[in-house]
Amino acid sequence: MTSQQQQQQQQQQKLDQRKTYRIPVPEDHQDAEIRFRGREVPTRLFNESAGGFGGVVCDAADLQVNETVELNTVVSRFLVRVAYIEPITAEKGESTETVGYRIGFERIEDLAPKPRTTAAASTNRLQEKRSISIPVVAGVVLLVALAGAVVSHLLESLWTNGGAKAQASAGAAAPLAASPAFLTVMRQVGLSRRQQEQLSHTAEQTVRLLQELDEMWKNDPPEDRRVKQALLIEAANQEIMRMLTDEQKARWLNLVKDR
Repeated sequence: MTSQQQQQQQQQQKLDQRKTYRIPVPEDHQDAEIRFRGREVPTRLFNESAGGFGGVVCDAADLQVNETVELNTVVSRFLVRVAYIEPITAEKGESTETVGYRIGFERIEDLAPKPRTTAAASTNRLQEKRSISIPVVAGVVLLVALAGAVVSHLLESLWTNGGAKAQASAGAAAPLAASPAFLTVMRQVGLSRRQQEQLSHTAEQTVRLLQELDEMWKNDPPEDRRVKQALLIEAANQEIMRMLTDEQKARWLNLVKDR
């Protein structure tokens, strides 16, 4: 193992330790709520780390491991994945009954702070939307370029109808390697095979996530849906930008500017 590989391994170990290091949630921040499949379930958070949260709920009968849900806390909103569900039992006479569930939430994305309830709420929300408008455009262009017609359909629905509702006939995104748009981006930006695989995975994962969350967010106000969906798109764009070299970033920005 080379010194560079050892250094990378040490950095990864530090990152893993940071993600698993848990701290108690302050008492005034413990009340939270999870939203999934049209349900809103109160939960109480007891610890958190860079990788996620630990909480307790009274009823988790409909919740499933690996399900993606929205976690609303006192300070923010998060998109999380259910990592585990463990029953909490108590003895009652000669029998044992379930009194609650411990749930682990793996953090996927921060959906931005909750709108404030002060008089300046509308101003703050307007500023929030303006602040993401420029990078979101780049993210939209990127995903359309990489994923072709399916993503284009999703994003057209996103901006015109306030949602990312995918038509049943659209089906799953076609493999990006076969997409003419992807081949054009690959040639103009100069992507390596590994970068092609990473970009393809990120774009397709974002498409699937937008489709999956459409049902969860269907009752939200259109403006709220647009902000949350735009944040997911921008997160995908930022992840892809981190994969590119400085020279490739310059080519990509020129590509975006010309569209």
